[in-house]
Formats: sequence, C-alpha cells, structure tokens
Amino acid sequence: MVSSILRLWVAMSAKKNLTISIQLFGAFRRAHPYPVKLHLANDTTIGDIKKALGAALQELNPDFKEAELINRSVLADSCKIYTAEHVISESISLSILPPVCGG
Repeated sequence: MVSSILRLWVAMSAKKNLTISIQLFGAFRRAHPYPVKLHLANDTTIGDIKKALGAALQELNPDFKEAELINRSVLADSCKIYTAEHVISESISLSILPPVCGG
C-alpha cells in the first residue's frame, strides 16, 4: 500500500507544472495590457520563461515584434532580479522590466 502511494506521488510530482504570472511594463504593456500567465514544466529557467513570454505575446498580439527587447529586459519579483540561468521550481509572479534611460 505504501509503495503504491509513493509511486503515485512520484508520478504526480514528475508531471508538476508551474504557473508563471508576468506583469508587463513599458513597451510590453502596449503590446498586451494585462498580465500574462504561462504554464511551464517544473524547473524552468528564466531564459526559457523569456522565450515562452515572447511566443505568448506574439500569439496575443501578432504585431508584437520585440523579441530583442525581451532579451535585453530582466525578470524580477518583489525582492530579486533573476539571471537567465536561474531555475524556477515553483509557481511565481514576476514582472518584466525593460531597460530604461534618462535621469
């Protein structure tokens, strides 16, 4: 009995999906005014999230052609800016922050 429960738990854990909610700012908000929700595999990198966000924005707004802007932008939560190699292993809310200039 215990081993069958353990096998079920392992199988469910292997299929775990993450929900990544991304708040948009700047040029991204002009492309789509609402947060974007992505459903991705467990242990997804920030770089993979950026690629998925680009694809989602292109699908939501076919006029969106800012893939390079996504590459130059950062993803952050309320406490931290993440590098492209950072692995996300649980659902999270992030913001994409485009580069800014001025003073």
